[in-house]
Amino acid sequence: MGTEASLPSRRAWIISPVWDTLFVVGTPVLCIPAIFVFWRSLSLTDLSLLAVIIATGHHLPTFLRTYGDPGIWQRYRVRLVAAPLLLLASQVIFIQLGWKGLVLWSLAWAPWHHGMQLYGFMRIYDAKQGQTSRTTAWLDYLMCMTWFLTILLWSPHFMFDLGVEVHDNGIPMLPAGWLVSFRWLATAATAAVTTVYVFHTIGLLAQGLPLSRVKLVLLVLSLFTYWFAFDTAPDPVVGLAASEIFHAVQYYAIVWIYNRRLVEKGDSGRGLLSFLFRPR
Repeated sequence: MGTEASLPSRRAWIISPVWDTLFVVGTPVLCIPAIFVFWRSLSLTDLSLLAVIIATGHHLPTFLRTYGDPGIWQRYRVRLVAAPLLLLASQVIFIQLGWKGLVLWSLAWAPWHHGMQLYGFMRIYDAKQGQTSRTTAWLDYLMCMTWFLTILLWSPHFMFDLGVEVHDNGIPMLPAGWLVSFRWLATAATAAVTTVYVFHTIGLLAQGLPLSRVKLVLLVLSLFTYWFAFDTAPDPVVGLAASEIFHAVQYYAIVWIYNRRLVEKGDSGRGLLSFLFRPR
């Protein structure tokens, strides 16, 4: 089996070294300077509005991909119709009962969603090198989930917001001592997973098995930026805005290249995707 070094260099990237660095791999740390620009030049109200605009812009390519791709629509049509209707119905019920279920749901959904996007990119980069081992994929997943959970549990801003929403929705609060225990349990689990991950990665490299170095850089930079945004940023809204920016930019890039290739291969039919992503 050939090593990664023997493979064509262009296969290491989704688009190209420059574009991947700008729009996927380096995007998280490129947003750190924006945190301080936002902090010094924009009010929290402006930042909140910016985060909403960015999130809304993120939803558009999501709809284009899920509802515009004939293959995805044919495979998941029941889910794609039922899920929005069920979510809308649940929020109407919450409003009628005076609950703030949407905010609480968002606090739980957003970190998981961000972690899964990171995991997805990691698997794409590994797949381009021919690394499709289930063990490697499972360890990638555990790295994303344990690190995100630990970062959030140690974030005073996030945990305060979560506690407020739990209280406002009438959910019994756990004793403070439990939170401390959860923090250290998550930290221990993260340390254990990271140790296994490092030894597994060293083993792959030592055996000359395929492994994406780009994936490893993306993992380190993403986790560092999320830690900075949630645990170190001068204000939680500032950190949230920055994390939403690079999350959305990464998604714009993958949707653009994915749909362009669908059009180039003639797999998009003659609908909206074919019109929007034609070569010219």
